[in-house]
Amino acid sequence: MSSIESRLREGLAHHRAGRLGDAEKAYRVVLERSPKHPDALYLLGTIHFQRGTLGSAALFLRRSLTERPDQPDALNSYGLVLLGQGKPAEAEKRFRRATQLRPDASEHLYNLGNSLRELGRVEEAADAFTRAVSLRTDFAEAHDHLALALRAQGRLADALASAEAAITANRALVSAHVTRGSVLKSLGRIDDAVASFDQAIALNGKAAEAYGNRGICQALLGNWGEAEEDCRKGLSLNPESPIAHNNLGIVLHESGRVEQAAEAFSTAVRLDETFVDARVNLGTALYKSQRVSDAIAAFRAALEIDPNEPSALRNLGNLLADLDWLDEAKVAYGRLRALDPTDRLLAFRVDCCLCPLVFPDSGAIAEYREGLRLDLERAAEQPLTDDWTALVELDIRPSFNLPFHGGDDRPLKEAFAKVVAPTFGDREPPTPKPGRPRIGFVVTPGHESIFLRSIGAFFGQFDPSMFQSVIVCSPLGQHRIAKELDGTPVEYLVYPANLRQAARAIAEAGLHLLYYFEVGTDALNYCLPFLRLAPRQCTSWGIQVTSGIPAMDYYISSRRFEPEDAASHYSEELLLLETMLSYQKRMQPPKVLTPRSHYGLPDDKRLYLCFQHVGKLHPDFDEILAGILREDNEGVVVLSAGKQLGAAERLRARFDHRLGEVAERIVLLPPQRGDDYSSLVMQADALLDPPHFGGVNSTYDGLSLNRPIVTMPSAQHRGRYTSGCYEVMGVGECVVDSQEAYIERATKIACDRGYRDRLEAELAGATSILFENPAAAGELADGLLRIAHGD
Repeated sequence: MSSIESRLREGLAHHRAGRLGDAEKAYRVVLERSPKHPDALYLLGTIHFQRGTLGSAALFLRRSLTERPDQPDALNSYGLVLLGQGKPAEAEKRFRRATQLRPDASEHLYNLGNSLRELGRVEEAADAFTRAVSLRTDFAEAHDHLALALRAQGRLADALASAEAAITANRALVSAHVTRGSVLKSLGRIDDAVASFDQAIALNGKAAEAYGNRGICQALLGNWGEAEEDCRKGLSLNPESPIAHNNLGIVLHESGRVEQAAEAFSTAVRLDETFVDARVNLGTALYKSQRVSDAIAAFRAALEIDPNEPSALRNLGNLLADLDWLDEAKVAYGRLRALDPTDRLLAFRVDCCLCPLVFPDSGAIAEYREGLRLDLERAAEQPLTDDWTALVELDIRPSFNLPFHGGDDRPLKEAFAKVVAPTFGDREPPTPKPGRPRIGFVVTPGHESIFLRSIGAFFGQFDPSMFQSVIVCSPLGQHRIAKELDGTPVEYLVYPANLRQAARAIAEAGLHLLYYFEVGTDALNYCLPFLRLAPRQCTSWGIQVTSGIPAMDYYISSRRFEPEDAASHYSEELLLLETMLSYQKRMQPPKVLTPRSHYGLPDDKRLYLCFQHVGKLHPDFDEILAGILREDNEGVVVLSAGKQLGAAERLRARFDHRLGEVAERIVLLPPQRGDDYSSLVMQADALLDPPHFGGVNSTYDGLSLNRPIVTMPSAQHRGRYTSGCYEVMGVGECVVDSQEAYIERATKIACDRGYRDRLEAELAGATSILFENPAAAGELADGLLRIAHGD
């Protein structure tokens, strides 16, 4: 044996025993005698790789491969160095050549799969991992990484099987338990996922990724304290981990702390500028924090990194649609559609769920509705999807803007439901629990405030011996509602974030009746009724239009604001009661009056205030506003610009085009709150109720302060609420039947102070019947019981 071979064997012995320093000395002796010895160069490169000195490792391995280009082990080691240097494309070339030279080397295939995963080529990566485990069935790490690749493809059942194969091969492999938990989380098996993360933590109490994932699961279960504690534990173990900061941000976001969530997502992005998911999450949190331009920038930054990232395109499209920049939204959706031209669900969202908030004229509204009718007919020809949760995730529901058009929405709502209904299949209602009726009141996230304002006070007045009130809400929703209803005899059915689990929990609650105060204000409260989660279901005036859903049995309304042909407007059976079905409290006058100058309004002009949702400003209202301003040269109309920036822009353009010179006396103000809002109502000379879709809460606000509101009832419920209030009070002077009468009455109230004072005095003696009326609670309770019993 030559001295070179002897030194090489000596070095290998030290190397295998972990004595890297002694091994290095031996290899360097070999190189002193034979500077181009390929094995010594390869082994010295391997030692540097083990030490983490990647630059030196790359140098020695390149020299080795120069001498012997087709050495599979050296190619594999050089690939690992390149992968460690963040060069997955270069690494893939070396791994692929190594596998060609030695196709039976499972380790080389495993490394090839890892490089392909880094490059985002998950299908090819899964193939490499599959080949690796076929050669070595007990290769736990390869099974684990195969599970990750399959999960990325959405093949969750196969991913779970691979993760479990990894655990069978090596129960001590912490990452395999984390992977299994992640797959179970994606499958909606949250409790099982938590158990997997617990196992990972039991094996390694410093498994930061396991803590972070368990925190996300705790958030899905509504355990906010535990969720945050887990995420912060994971972060403390790895404070420089962008994933840990992102996990904390998700928990903070889901628990309603969106500004803190934005900070966590920003930190994740700072630590990893290419972290696309964190940028998308940041955009979502910024939008909820009303930082619109920053949110758009965050989504676009994500798309600069990955122009085809579906979540970034979807969220950007949704944001732009919410702002009523529909043309820009359709560009984002168009890019998303290009990724999968066969995606019928996305096509349906674009074609049938998007509706402008502001139209240039009534003719454009009629044209849009006819086009929608035809699109819905075409959409009904083929099934949309077999996964109802996808409808919620993509916000599939009839546009909230349809009721603003002034027409009968029943045909369009029924046509929309006809398209959606096959997704849910035929469903038998669950069996209610025996005994006292259990009535569930559904409150989806973000709608707690309006629910509490409109009917929250009823729960303290319902007779608990008649039925059990069950408020069906999210974990955060319970926190918000319980603060207001503290001490009232209600039960909470808190459903998890996982949609299938939520539906299962509601069905298993044994309810006799589900009451949806709102249907269609979000995709969740639109889809849940199709699932028939109780034997009987009803809705009411939370949105003053039919749901169109075949499984919705009743619509509860009041005779006070329904026309004679009201039954024909509803797909549900119409139950008409006598009261206003609400228990409103008076809005209090401001403690200190905010001056007009605060809003940029003149002190020497008369103010006509219509601070309604922008969508309610129908083109038919334009002539009324123009008539008021032409009749009163000292008048200024004050409207809300709302939050939909695109709508405000188009509304201003419409006024300028249609109203001529008087348009300059229309002021659009941003939304106002608190004393700023009540001060604005107090200082208006006349309050205006728009035609077709008038006020509800704004009507109560104005009448709380005894301010007269001019209204012109329309043919639909949603245009008759204010007149219904006047009917209950027995006051009719502000209810008119023509545009001419509207203009005359509004200008008389504003210009004739004595007349206005008389009306305010009359209202002061009459409005009490509208507020805190206990009869409304009793009547609603009777109506709900009748429906629950099937009477």
